[in-house]
Amino acid sequence: MKLKIESHLLSGLGPKKQMQDAGIYKLNPDNKNFWSIVCDGIGGQPGGAEAANICVSEYDKYLTTSKARMIVSNTIDFLKIGLLPVVDAFVNHVKLNQVHKNMGCTLTFAYIEGNKAIFGWCGDSRIYLFRNGTIHFKSLPHNISFDLFREGKISLSAAEKKKTNIITRSISADSAFPIVDFEEIELNLHDRILVCTDGVWNKLNRSDFNNIAKSKNFKETINQIENKLSDVADDNFFGWCGMVSENQTN
Repeated sequence: MKLKIESHLLSGLGPKKQMQDAGIYKLNPDNKNFWSIVCDGIGGQPGGAEAANICVSEYDKYLTTSKARMIVSNTIDFLKIGLLPVVDAFVNHVKLNQVHKNMGCTLTFAYIEGNKAIFGWCGDSRIYLFRNGTIHFKSLPHNISFDLFREGKISLSAAEKKKTNIITRSISADSAFPIVDFEEIELNLHDRILVCTDGVWNKLNRSDFNNIAKSKNFKETINQIENKLSDVADDNFFGWCGMVSENQTN
């Protein structure tokens, strides 16, 4: 069975003057693979927007043009190799723009190959997989509160309630090799996926997540959530939402 992905983007500037979130979704030219990439530039330092856009464009270019997939049998290894040209692009940018020497961004992506999804994340942008009306998987951000959970010092619910914009992992020019977490999951029909920056997930409540998980009109639900975020956002927001369905033409 071949799958297709119904895709929708939601994005907004919020109260900020500059958009520092970036993302893309794409079907590979050979129609075999699909990916969505979402990045959030680190605020407080010059170059956040540039970092997010460079990361998205360079990783997308690698996934589109690299021949490595033909010789690297393990998909996660292939995805890890793609981090190298991203860091190289950061280094080359900083050489020409020293004011951006401390720039960085989060990286979050869903890479779908056949019926399998591989999720990768570095920073506090997140991935959610909804199945049978519930959250089947969600990535844990790399920030202070979730690091405390990983260390066993607070509960997961406490980590979810703490609001912090201090991240403990990122993509940057001084990342010799960024540390990205991965999760591989076999997809089912009607699964829904959300890949988003903290400007999205920080503002969604249980009802919003339930609507994404259970909605019969997926596009309308995403539009409603985008309208809500436009009203309540205190930051840029960007997200990709996908719903898995069967490709009836194959």
